[in-house]
Parts: sequence; C-alpha cells; structure tokens
Amino acid sequence: MMIECDQEFRCRIQHNRMRALEKLSMMHFERIRKILPSLSPEQKKALCIWIRDLPHDRYDYSIRSILKRVGISKSSYYSILSDDNYGMKERQDEIDFEYIKRSWIIRDSEKEHAPSI
Repeated sequence: MMIECDQEFRCRIQHNRMRALEKLSMMHFERIRKILPSLSPEQKKALCIWIRDLPHDRYDYSIRSILKRVGISKSSYYSILSDDNYGMKERQDEIDFEYIKRSWIIRDSEKEHAPSI
C-alpha cells in the first residue's frame, strides 16, 4: 500500500513539474512572438538557427508548432535558413547610409571653415 501511494505521489509531482515547464516555455515563446517584429535580420537568422537546433519531438515541440508559437511562417523560416546572405542587404544599406551621412557632415564642415572670397 505504501509503495503504491509513493508511486502515485511521485507521478503527481512529475506531472506538476511538466505543467510548470510547459507554462514557462509558452511564456517565453510568447515573449519571442512579441519582439519578433523588432528583431534585426541577423537576430532573426540566429533565432531560426536556434529553432532548428532545438530537440524536437512529433508531439508538442515540432518545428511547425514552435514556428507557430513564435509567429514565423514556415516559408520564412526555410528561406532565412537557406539564404546565406539573409540580412546582408539591410546591413549594407546601413553602412552606405552612415558613409553618406559622414560625407555630408564633412562637406558641411569644410564649407563652414572655407575662407570667404
């Protein structure tokens, strides 16, 4: 009788642990979903790689279910993973913008310090 009760008690504890872990993982997936639009392309690529490398099972934590929970479409996920240059255009645009901005600042500075004729 004691062994049977002990077994039931352990099962209940394990079940409660699993529920707590499930709740915690859902909370974190929701946090990722909320910040996803503000992520840079490099961060989105890192997120997709992280999802790819997670241990998956065919029940609750398949790639499909995780993508659904974080708000990434399957096509975007596979596109991001397969594109080695994903996010490079945006990064190059930022570099070009900074270069142009610095050029204008230097040009304006030179105009201010140029001798008047």
